[in-house]
Amino acid sequence: MIKILFKEISKKKDKENINDYEQLGREFGKRLWNLRSEINLNKNALECSQTIQEYYNAFPDFLNNFFLEWLLFLILKIWLPQILASLGHMPRLLGSFRQLLNICHITSYTDRHERKLAKDRIEKSDPTKRLIRSNNI
Repeated sequence: MIKILFKEISKKKDKENINDYEQLGREFGKRLWNLRSEINLNKNALECSQTIQEYYNAFPDFLNNFFLEWLLFLILKIWLPQILASLGHMPRLLGSFRQLLNICHITSYTDRHERKLAKDRIEKSDPTKRLIRSNNI
């Protein structure tokens, strides 16, 4: 992680243990905030890229390294889809996982669509059709 966040420091030191994760998060946030101008310069390439390679090249190296090194966990041979799939199989975490996907707008369309369909079904339902009408009630 130090190699990604502090390239200059990592050249001086081979390995460094990180114990203060709050400080690490702040440094990551600062680096990300400083990259906003570079992202704004490549905004057109990010919005209208024709190929995946163009999209990949439009991102700053820091973000590409972050996604490759941290989200894929290459050293441990654990990929993000495997992690997400394992979260989906844990019943006690399913609600939190679904809420996370909603916050990230990954499943927001699906939820919105499902709510709309449920509302349409409620409006179209006619409870009088389900009444039993016979002489032997």
